[in-house]
Amino acid sequence: MEYPNLIQCTLKCPILANAIEKMASDSGMLNLIHPDWESRLNEYPVHQLHLKKEVAFSKGRLCSNDKAYIRNIARKSNSYNVIVLASLACTRRKPQEVDGSPGDLYFIARECPPLTRIAEAMKESPNQKLHDGANLFMEYCNPFLCNICMTEHTKHHIPYDNQNWCVLKTRKFDGEELTHDFKNVLGPILERAGSFLAILQLNIYTRTTFGDDKFKIGGKI
Repeated sequence: MEYPNLIQCTLKCPILANAIEKMASDSGMLNLIHPDWESRLNEYPVHQLHLKKEVAFSKGRLCSNDKAYIRNIARKSNSYNVIVLASLACTRRKPQEVDGSPGDLYFIARECPPLTRIAEAMKESPNQKLHDGANLFMEYCNPFLCNICMTEHTKHHIPYDNQNWCVLKTRKFDGEELTHDFKNVLGPILERAGSFLAILQLNIYTRTTFGDDKFKIGGKI
């Protein structure tokens, strides 16, 4: 489905439309799940700075495979804080050791026009081509430090560790209602799903380059 039609269908659902509106008002993030998302993005001061190449990035570091180089936006105020609708795939980080246990889950956004537009503004040179969309990591929430997470995990007898997704922020939509869910329950389902649609609050702040001609952006949910 084309992105404008996808936005239209999403906003026709009162439950999702209200949830998006509340996310935007509570977080202060730029809501790009809107028919006029392009104008909103073009008027976003952070985006304008990136288009003018007036945003500094850190010196960066090599990835563990020595083939990619990661740089963060130097000033936090120049990172993107946006709400988008995206098609995601769920995968795992590579283990640190050859025979180690699987790495933690992360998400790849391959189909999201707003993120593509953001990536174009963030790229280092005009010759670079976007590789694999955006890499997105879910922020961790330690139940020992979050009363809601501890209460819900205990109440539903769900095991937990210090790498949980916050129950308050993790919700699924079954076509009728939005309900809170747990990483240990939802993670395996998403990993098997192949691809799925998600409404995301994002902080985009990294740029990873592969040689001189490829790059991707990244951030946290």
